[in-house]
Amino acid sequence: MSPLLRLYLAFSSISDPVWRLIHKRRLARGKEVPERLPEKYGVYPGPAPGPKVLWFHALSVGESFALLPLIELALKELPDAEVILTTSTASSVEALARANLPDRCRHILLPIDTARATRIFLDHWNPAVAAFAELDFWPRLMMETHKRGIPLILLNSRMPDKNFERRRKLGGMMRDVLRLFDRLLVQDELSRERFIALGAE
Repeated sequence: MSPLLRLYLAFSSISDPVWRLIHKRRLARGKEVPERLPEKYGVYPGPAPGPKVLWFHALSVGESFALLPLIELALKELPDAEVILTTSTASSVEALARANLPDRCRHILLPIDTARATRIFLDHWNPAVAAFAELDFWPRLMMETHKRGIPLILLNSRMPDKNFERRRKLGGMMRDVLRLFDRLLVQDELSRERFIALGAE
């Protein structure tokens, strides 16, 4: 494990107070939905769905709507499955509340990337598979997911110039995160080459 990733994980174990301060400020600026904020700390309304849960994650509105056809197909092929769709932004909460989500699909907010919140999230939902769209990476959550033997899939991702240069600076940390994935599905050959250059196998 890279030194940078070790440092990140150590900080994530004690960073709950930092997140609460960040969210207090974001609430004051209207960048969080107050009644949904507890979800980011592992507080969910009602029980978890049935035994087979498919977890899809997208950063915000565009990425989440792009996932809906795939979610519909998955639910059609697996009639005993249910889906949780996680996002991170207030705009996605508003957009998905107005959207006609498929039956057996529930939208919730992604947990903050702390040891406590990620473990509560995984204990509660117990997903059979985790599919991340694009490049919204949260190392603690991904490592906790991998430790539990939950397959990780990266969907529809690409690596434009700016993202590549920024992530290359992370060095071994980026390599360690990418190697948690069981399957990387990228949009084009250039992105494939760049993911390999960053350490993907």
